This record gives sequence, structure tokens and C-alpha cells, in this order.
Amino acid sequence: MTDSVSKLEHEALLALGHLPQIGPTRGRRLIHLCGSAQQALAAPTAVWEEALGQAFVQRLQRHVHQPNSIRWSQEELRRLADLGGELIGWGDADYPSWLAQIDAPPLALYALGNRQLLQSPAVAIVGSRRCSSYGRRASVQLAEDLAGRGITIVSGLARGIDGAAHEGALRVGGATIGVLGCGVDVTYPREHRGLQQQVQRDGLLLAEAPMGTPPEGRGFPKRNRIVSGLALAVIVVEAPQRSGALMTARLAREQGRDVFAVPGEITNPRCAGCLALLRDGAGLVRTAQDVIDELEVHLPQAASAEAVQLSPGGDDSGVAASGATLLDALTSGEHGVESLARQVGQSIDVVQQALLRLELSGHVVRLPGQRYARAS
Repeated sequence: MTDSVSKLEHEALLALGHLPQIGPTRGRRLIHLCGSAQQALAAPTAVWEEALGQAFVQRLQRHVHQPNSIRWSQEELRRLADLGGELIGWGDADYPSWLAQIDAPPLALYALGNRQLLQSPAVAIVGSRRCSSYGRRASVQLAEDLAGRGITIVSGLARGIDGAAHEGALRVGGATIGVLGCGVDVTYPREHRGLQQQVQRDGLLLAEAPMGTPPEGRGFPKRNRIVSGLALAVIVVEAPQRSGALMTARLAREQGRDVFAVPGEITNPRCAGCLALLRDGAGLVRTAQDVIDELEVHLPQAASAEAVQLSPGGDDSGVAASGATLLDALTSGEHGVESLARQVGQSIDVVQQALLRLELSGHVVRLPGQRYARAS
């Protein structure tokens, strides 16, 4: 489409989706029948009745051809452009192909940032908002390792596991996509203002909801289907029995995507959801390599390499070198992080990263009180 045609089609897509009870499924049905959103809006009532049924169209009749819908969509596009954003519409050449395959894909996405990331292989990392320190470290480490191998990290910018996943990807100069359950111009949660700005600057922010839409409960299931729909696989790091992350995992399975889970303590309620996923056949994740081995056919060759490429200025040589030394130190019994840092001559941050890798690989167990011991 030329820019002028694209702009008119985007206006029509927004106007069509803004009509009461139309939604992505009915909207696409009309577009398929009429050829475009513009033609759908201009089509006579008989065509709408053919696509959606007479009774439904009669209830909708007073809304269908109102010019207010187009004026509203024009204002939406203006506000988005003022923020430096663009609309990605159904039928656009760069509409993400994986997302297009799900049931009821969005008619349009509001985008701020690098929309080219939608064409790269992606993995979603999700989990509890109220995560443990173990869950947070696992999320950061998995995101770092996957993003360092050229895989885009997708998540929902929520507190806890989601935010940690975005931070991990950004920390190594990797790519990340944040999908919002509110308007793309709304910051939620408020404490993620800086993180959301960084994702927009160095990655991509997406939203299906109109500009200015506040965070409401009904927006998050819609957000979750996009998170899973953009990804080759979903990793649930930590989740209680009732969790939005489990909804994302269920959606991923319905969409034909792989689902993975990070194991946790059997007595910890925060891990109950992940343990249930593992019981029901989810792939067990200890390291990023577990995911890469399963998805290798879909990934660039560089992603299969053992070495993780860090961003300039990043260096995990201390982490790698500390692993064997930590295992030697733990031979004498259990230790706290500060004690281990003194023994191996590394910073607490490096030791924590090394301990997480050893824990995920099954060499070390974490004990109450942030103490560690060798696995038996």
C-alpha cells in the first residue's frame, strides 16, 4: 500500500474495530468479504448482514456508518504520531506472521519503537507479579542468555517476572517487546516508568487498546494472547496456582506454541503453577539452552552457539570462573552469599549470578535464609 492508501486503511481499521461488539473476528470477516476495511465501512447493509447476520446488524445499525468513528480514528493516529509511534494494521506487510496465525489476532497494534523486531524470533517470559528473589534472578538470567543469542524477549511489562525479563534483555543490549494491557501512552505500573521508556527507546512497545485506555482487568487477557501469539514459546518462571501467567501458557498451547516452566520448591505456593505445568507436560527449563534445543529449527544459527554474546561493556567471565570455585567452597557445607563472595574474591552480584546458574543446572540448592549448599 502507498502511504496515502495505508493511512486511509489504518483509519478504517481503527474505526471498524471501535464499533460496538465488532472485535477482531467480526472485523476480519468483513474485511475478507469486502476486500479492505475501507470497503467494509462503505459496504451496504446487505453485505454486513451476509457477513454478520441480520439480527446482529440490526442491533448495530445506528453505529455502522457514523462519521464520528472516522474522526475518532483520525485523532487516534494523530496522537500516536505525536509520540513518534505508528499503527501496524491487519494486512500490512510487516504485520507479525506468528501473531496472524492465532484466533482473533488484533486488527491493529499501536507501536512505539523498533517495529522490525516483530520479524525476529521471539520467546515470551512471564510469571508472578509477587515473585521471589529466586524467580527474579531466574527471569533475568534466562532473558540475558536468550537475548544475548539474538532472540527477542516478549513480556507484559508487569511487576515481578515480566519486568525482570525486560531488564535482563536490555542489560545485554538485546531486543525486547513489551505488550501493554492499557493504552500505549499509559505507564503501568507507575514504578516501571523508566523501564517502559527504555523498552520504547531500545526495543518496542505494543498495545491493542486505544490511546489513553487505563489498565483494567479485561485488558490483560487480551494482552496475554498477544504476548503468546508473538512468541515461538512461552517460559513461565514462577507462578502460583491462580496466575495470569498460567492463562498465557494456556493460550500458548491453544495457539500451538511450546510451553516451558522453571522448576521450584514443592512447598512454595509461588511455584505451584510451574509445577502443575511440568506435571502436565511443559518442558523443564534449567538454562536457556534447554529452550534453544527445542526451538533450534526456528532460530538463527547464532542462537545455537554455546557462548552468550554480551553487550559492549558487559562481561560474565567472572561469573563463569566463579562456578567451579563456588562448588569447591560449598564442599565444606552451606554458606551465605556474602561469605561465598569473600571466599572466591568476587562481587556479590557476580556470585549471585553464578549461584543462579548453578542452581538452574542442578549443582546447587538454595536453602532458607538465602544460604546455599551443593546438591546431593
